[in-house]
Amino acid sequence: MLPEWSRIGKRIDRAGEFFVALGGFAIPLSTSLEGGAFFLASTAWLVSGRYREKLARIQHNRIAQSALLLFIALGLGVLYSPTRWSEAMLHFLKYRDLVLGVILLSLMTGSSWRQRAINAFILGNIVLLILSYLTYFGLWPYGNGTPDNAIVFKSHLVHSPFVALAAYIVASKSFYLKKTWVRVVYWIFVALSLYNILFMVKGRIGFVVAGLLIFLFFFNRYKLRGVIYAGLIIVPLSLATFYFSGTLRDGLQRAQQDLTSYEISGGQEYSSLGYRLYMAELSARVMLENPFLGAGTGSFKKAYSHLTDLEWTKYHPHNEYLGIGMQIGIFGLGIFIYLLYSQWRASLRLPGITRNIGIGFVALYAFGSILNPWMYDSTGAFWAFFTGVLFSGGEQPEIMERI
Repeated sequence: MLPEWSRIGKRIDRAGEFFVALGGFAIPLSTSLEGGAFFLASTAWLVSGRYREKLARIQHNRIAQSALLLFIALGLGVLYSPTRWSEAMLHFLKYRDLVLGVILLSLMTGSSWRQRAINAFILGNIVLLILSYLTYFGLWPYGNGTPDNAIVFKSHLVHSPFVALAAYIVASKSFYLKKTWVRVVYWIFVALSLYNILFMVKGRIGFVVAGLLIFLFFFNRYKLRGVIYAGLIIVPLSLATFYFSGTLRDGLQRAQQDLTSYEISGGQEYSSLGYRLYMAELSARVMLENPFLGAGTGSFKKAYSHLTDLEWTKYHPHNEYLGIGMQIGIFGLGIFIYLLYSQWRASLRLPGITRNIGIGFVALYAFGSILNPWMYDSTGAFWAFFTGVLFSGGEQPEIMERI
């Protein structure tokens, strides 16, 4: 009976891995499909049994331990949060993807489905890119984009990073290909992705993450020589983008206007960049007032209220580091930084192309968390997906050319 149930449990886990791959496909396209897929994956993990094996994987994985510790710290922060308990719990549950990451770490143990999951993420971005180009040419009237800002279903804050990471993975894969024509197809995708990020989608984040991943791509491949190669690509590409891309010029002009407005008003006038700068200042002051434990989970409105009466300062500071630090203090911030550091160290130990993917993902997530609350909002599932696929500690896949 027990051996038979063990076989059934393994089959259920394989079904769970399928849903993880489906979630990876949905990440750039649909939050609803993504959430449903990861819910089914979590359900498969729960009903498949074999909890002793899963617990052992978690116990021997520093990334899983750090994620759970951060989630517990945020839960404890609810106990001393000055906001209503129900509101504090809503903010706390926004970090539930920390637990999802731990579940996927103990679920994605086989090589084949981990490879398929990475390929599913790339395939989702191929669909996203096709729809973005159709939007750009006025042939796709659905979604949130326009010909002037060719996003599709999600905002530019995640559209560009997702496309950039997919292009980075595909470029990394191309060096492992034997057929020249296939390599050409891969690099066509990379070129179309770069054009999409630099010329078709508004927002400054795309230009920055593209530069970051270009640098990492050449550095991973050529080490110190790669710094020179990256410079030879980034500098002329930046100049060409500045002169030929209205989106970049508009973005830089808005940034300059935002800075001028911030300096003149002292942060009292709302703007995209001014908001981030002013909220960074307020968050730092809250952290200085409550350095060790923070002001409590979900305490944004209460914590900022005695520092300013501006209505638009009652929410998350749009910076994951500051958001965690002001909620649960330097202790919680230290856990989050250690979590990212553990993932970076684990990336360096991965084999072959998987190492490059891990480095690119962790660098992108660490940098993106400076500009936006990526763990706090729906992007947390993106973290959980790649955490489970790359760092489970099971059989490591060589994620090759099949897609």
